[in-house]
Formats: sequence, C-alpha cells, structure tokens
Amino acid sequence: MVNPYHTKRAKELNDNSPTKSDKKDALTIAKLVRDGR
Repeated sequence: MVNPYHTKRAKELNDNSPTKSDKKDALTIAKLVRDGR
C-alpha cells in the first residue's frame, strides 16, 4: 500500500510537471520502493 500523498510529492520533486498518468505514477512508486522510502 502506498500513500497517494507521498507519490504526489515525489512526482512533483522529480519532474515538477502537473500531468498525471498511471505510467508516471507506477514509475514514481517503483523508484520510491527501490530507494527504500
């Protein structure tokens, strides 16, 4: 389970783009898991 707030904040920090897509969210979640966050 991933907190949507954490995904949103991490996505904003990575690319600062307001666009939302499932592919982008999945990539952001994978990076967070990889980094142990």
